[in-house]
Amino acid sequence: MSEPVLLIEDIGGVRRVTLNRPEKLNALNEALIAKLSATLSAAERDPAVRAVLLSGAGRAFCAGVDTGGFATLADEATIRAHAQRLAAVFQTLVSMTKPVIAAAHGYALGAGCGLVATCDMAIAAHDAVLGYPEAARGLMPALVTPTLLRAVGEKRAFDLLATGRRLSSRQAAELGLVSRVADTDAAKEALDIAQSLAKVEPELLARLKRLLRDCAGQTPEVAIQLAAEANVGYRLAAARQGEA
Repeated sequence: MSEPVLLIEDIGGVRRVTLNRPEKLNALNEALIAKLSATLSAAERDPAVRAVLLSGAGRAFCAGVDTGGFATLADEATIRAHAQRLAAVFQTLVSMTKPVIAAAHGYALGAGCGLVATCDMAIAAHDAVLGYPEAARGLMPALVTPTLLRAVGEKRAFDLLATGRRLSSRQAAELGLVSRVADTDAAKEALDIAQSLAKVEPELLARLKRLLRDCAGQTPEVAIQLAAEANVGYRLAAARQGEA
């Protein structure tokens, strides 16, 4: 029996999701893309899950999309369907109300780096190597662009996408692509953070994520007003819950 492409483990309120194609550096093939999308959606629906930890088995987090399957993408319909399936993974991550933390070690390249950029937090190991090599290989780094742009800004995003240069974990942290560089064990540190977040009121974290998304790109005046409304909304919701 073949190994599952994704490992799922519940640790208290944390659902640990591990990409499990170590022989391929956890490159995303069709099976892994489908399973990851379904697993993230299931975690969002499950009230017992308070936070999600995303990691990779073996010596890499994720080396990107498995281009070995590109030969089967022979026409517009199959190319479009593949793009939409991968887009669904990123869209699910962006829309989740629960915090998602990435633990990145080894290679986090292409779509793998895109996963890191899309998660709410990312903890990088000292050996992590991050980057977007697609353009240098004649591929369009399209689906990774929106969340990279949000994380590092337009000029830095263009630099990383167009040149394909690779970043150390320290460089990635300096650019804002990852949240922290782990002192020792990235997986353990990420799990500790996920377990800590799992103890926070879920509605508060959901509203905080929404506020951060809504404030992005707004003028300070508009952002402050959005923040004031978020403050009022949460306090009223908490008061109603206390009266129930």
